[in-house]
Amino acid sequence: MDGPPVNDFCSICHGHFNIACQANCSHWFCGDCIMLVWHHGSVLQPCKCPLCRRQITLLVPGEASLRERSDPDAAEVLGKIERYNHLFAGNTSGLIQACRFKCLSVLYIINCSLQLISP
Repeated sequence: MDGPPVNDFCSICHGHFNIACQANCSHWFCGDCIMLVWHHGSVLQPCKCPLCRRQITLLVPGEASLRERSDPDAAEVLGKIERYNHLFAGNTSGLIQACRFKCLSVLYIINCSLQLISP
């Protein structure tokens, strides 16, 4: 899935998703919201999902979120998510999802490049 369900909302702010990110437990949150949850607790360990209480070891931004990287606010949130993943995505399933994230990033860059050279 490249984004949250169409009529879904962030379970933290109860609003429309802003920089939607999927946690390794498969729940979706606004990137900024889940970063606030993490900073509310100990920043030395991963936060727990507000819905299922499973430890979040990886956050994967949706495809639409990656397209917003040119916006300074979005880039800041995506940078925080990348740092979070760097700190806590150390398990095997985290590596698989990290590879998925990198593949989506590469595909996005290729797509942007093709759009620049297409008339």
